[in-house]
Order: sequence, then structure tokens, then C-alpha cells
Amino acid sequence: MKYTATLSIALLLLTISVLGQTIVKMEDNSEATLKNSGVIKDHNKVTGYYFFYQINERRRKERIYYLDLFDEAMNVISKKKIVGSKTLELISSAFNGEYFMFKYLDSKERKVYHKMYNKEAELIDIDTKELSKKEAKRYLSMNNEKANLPEVFAISDKGFISYTYAKNNKNGYEIDFISSKDEKLNWSVVSDINANINKSARLLTFNEDIVISLISNQPTSNSNLTNFQLLANNINSGEKHFKVEIKDKNYTVDLTNGSLLKESGQILLIGEFYPPNSAPSKKSSLGLFTYTMDLSGKIIDRKYHNWNENDKETIAIDEKGKKKKMSIWFHDFIQTEDGGLIAIGEKYRKAIDGTAVAINIFEIILFAFLGDYYYTSTEPMTKIVIDDMLIYKFSSEFELDTTIVIDKYHRDFDQMYGAGSMSAYDVGQYISQMGGFDYAFTQLNKNGANFSVVYMEDKYEDKRYFETVCARINYEDGQIIKYETEMDFYKDSEIINIFPSSDNYILFSEYFYKEKVLENRFLKLEENKKILLEK
Repeated sequence: MKYTATLSIALLLLTISVLGQTIVKMEDNSEATLKNSGVIKDHNKVTGYYFFYQINERRRKERIYYLDLFDEAMNVISKKKIVGSKTLELISSAFNGEYFMFKYLDSKERKVYHKMYNKEAELIDIDTKELSKKEAKRYLSMNNEKANLPEVFAISDKGFISYTYAKNNKNGYEIDFISSKDEKLNWSVVSDINANINKSARLLTFNEDIVISLISNQPTSNSNLTNFQLLANNINSGEKHFKVEIKDKNYTVDLTNGSLLKESGQILLIGEFYPPNSAPSKKSSLGLFTYTMDLSGKIIDRKYHNWNENDKETIAIDEKGKKKKMSIWFHDFIQTEDGGLIAIGEKYRKAIDGTAVAINIFEIILFAFLGDYYYTSTEPMTKIVIDDMLIYKFSSEFELDTTIVIDKYHRDFDQMYGAGSMSAYDVGQYISQMGGFDYAFTQLNKNGANFSVVYMEDKYEDKRYFETVCARINYEDGQIIKYETEMDFYKDSEIINIFPSSDNYILFSEYFYKEKVLENRFLKLEENKKILLEK
């Protein structure tokens, strides 16, 4: 039986990892931040890798970037220098298999630049957008707080989709398609400038013909009452296919992922549902929902999969029997030839950061003692906990057949500004962008019959760390099998990314803190350690 990997945001975010704090010493002893890295593919075959650095020392009149390209064996193809204004701040970047897109903010000139480069780091095109003072200030604030979500997404053989914040009567958005073929194919969509509510837009899913954006509508910026709409545009022309509200007469629904199904041409929407008129950011869900939508925006089927006593591991019930507020981020959807679907997910939840709370209390007391009674803390109080992996098997009618929970060590990811009031979708997308999930990638085998899900996992015994493994969940002839390969790395280093390579190999990036050195090594995956999860 053959399988088709549907296009999903998770696969696009494979090229983005937890790089923001990775300071690397370059060959000339200058220090740089690794801003982006990823895989170069040709029709699903890995042909190379790229690494994009920003030199931390600002020159008098310029800012320096380096784009390093390697072949599939990690031999150097080129190392190119890119020079920009010292007032430029890199917001987001993407690679569509042929071209690189870098989105910059120029805070002095109050402009957003989209700069497209080829694989030789030659500038191909520049798209410039003017910003108001409020818009430029908002972007700087988001960058300083590390609260920005991914804004540029690559569309293979087409171009790039970019989402830009806009300040109208209220907060708004602009969606831009920038073609890598012909600038005459570029188009833009702007939110209503007279709207009396806050609006934001994020990419949900796309294929070669249509792009679907998730529109969030909020009365105020920090409101827990969010109304969601789906906006579908033709990629080639920008023409609107539909704009519909996502609502349910019986429940409050929180949409987390979507996918355009290749075989049926329909749209799969998936998320969690709650009691009516409840705030998803504060309540535990009743279960998982799947909606099937046609290309006119009409929901043609609704399924609700209620949690039950057998789902205790899925919904995270603590030792006191109390439900933890848990969300699921779906990394990939793999459609089977018979119309069924396998969804690869990972649990995450928000939690109060006890350390941050203690620091804030101390700072409040200290500032009060010093006479500053108007002190307001800017430290985030919320951290993210990354939990177990999940595999859901759906029938061709999207009935939930099987749930497989892959238990792994629960770890803290990061403190996150504003996470307490953000939707599950925005939090999940942020974690994925920053490389916070353990999931690495999904890979089909050569004949397309089976697939592998690869992720990294820390192992503990009696709450003490003893090893890190590269885990593979293989679907082999109807069986789901887990393989584990120990990852040999040094105590003073950290694995910051895993990339696909040839069959039975991966490439991983290992960062050494003291030396500020990044090394990339290939690892052969073990074949002899099997843990059967299902027959």
C-alpha cells in the first residue's frame, strides 16, 4: 500500500530550529548567531544543506550575514557573504528548494524588505513595504520579547507567502505572495482598515493551487474570546475562494491544524472541542474533533472523538486525578491509498514557571525597598512543557480507529511572553518554529509504501539522565515499530537539530558551548532494536 505525505506546516518548519541563542565562532574569530538551517531537496531526495548566520558585531555602516551551502555529504559548495544596512533586523526566513527568502525590518527607515537570493547567494529580487511608526514599533517590541511567530513560508516551485502585522483602526494583517518565477504573479490581501476588532493571520495549509490562512478575531489583544475564520486564496492569482467562520452550535472549538488532502481534494481540520462558551486557553478539552471541508468552504462532515477513561495518558491526568490543560500539535498527516489518515502529534501544555515567579517576587520587593513602587515586571511567568508523542489512525470516514501514545520524558522548553492568553494554535506554531518539539521529520521510503517518523528523546532512570536516543517510528507493512539509536555526543554539548539524509542515516548538528563551535555529523540508525507498538 502506498502513502502520500500531505503538505503541512510542520514539514516547512523542519528548516527552522532552536537557533536564536546559538552563538558560533566563525573562521575569522568573529561571533555569529545561527539564524536558520535546513535541507536542500530535489523531488524528495536530499541533495544538500544550508546554514545562515548573522555576524553579531555591527560594522559602522553595515551588517554582515553568511550563507553556507553544502552537498549531501557535507562537502562545502560555497560560503557567501551578504551585506546589509546596520539598521536591518532579520525577522524571518525560508527556502523553497530553489530560492532563499529573507524578511528584514529596517527600524530607521520604517520599512519591511523581502529579499530573494538564489543558491549562489546572488540577490534576485527585493520587495519593499512601508510601515507606520506604530507598526515599526510593534515589530521591534515583538523581536525584543522573542514573541514573533513565523512570518515567511516557502512554496515549492512557486514562491513565498509572507504575513505582516498592520496597524489600522485596530491591529490588522497583510498577506503577500511573492513569486519566485515572475513578479507579475505577486499579490496582496489586506484586512479591513476600518474593522473595530483586532485581526491577525497565520498560515494553516496549502497545496500547489490554494493557500489557506487562519484569521483570528479578538475584541482586545489579550482577550480569551477568539473567533476564527478560514481565508482561502488562489496561489497563482490571489483570487478569494472563500472566507468562512469556524464555529459549532454545540461546542467551542479550538482549531490547531489543517491539511489539504491530495487524494480527495478536501480540507481536513483538526483540533479540540470544549463546553460551549468556554475559554480554550483556560479549560481542558472534551476531546478531539475532525471536520471535512470542501473547496467552497462548506463543512461536509463533523466528527467528535470524546476522551474517555482509556485516554488518561492522552489527556494527562495527574496523580491527584486532576486534568492538566493539554494541547496537541500535529506535525504531519499521511494519507493512505485507501483514504485513511495517520496523524503524527505531540502533546504540550502551558505551566507556571516557579523560578520566574520567585525572581519576579524578589525583584518587586527589591524595587519597593529602593523606592520604585511603580515597578512592573516584564519577565514571562509561563513556560511550555513538551510531553508524549501521539499517533492517531483514522479510517477513510475519519473515524478514530487507534490511538498510540509514545511515552517519553516530559521536559521544559522555554519561557514564553504572552503564552497565557495565546491560542493553542499560536503557541504550537511558536514551539515548532523555535525547534521546541522533539519531533524532527517524517520521511517516505523509496517506493512510497512505508514511512518513518524521526524524533529525539532523552532517557532517564530514577529521574537521572543517562542517554539521548534518536527514535524512529516506522510503519512497515501494517505494523508500527519503534527503533532507537543511541546518540554519541559530548557532555559539554547539545544536539540542536536533526536532518534527514540517505536511507538509515541522519545528520545532526552538535553545539559546543565553551568553544562556541557547531559540528555536523552523520549517524547510522540501528536496525536491530525493535519495540513493537501495534500489529
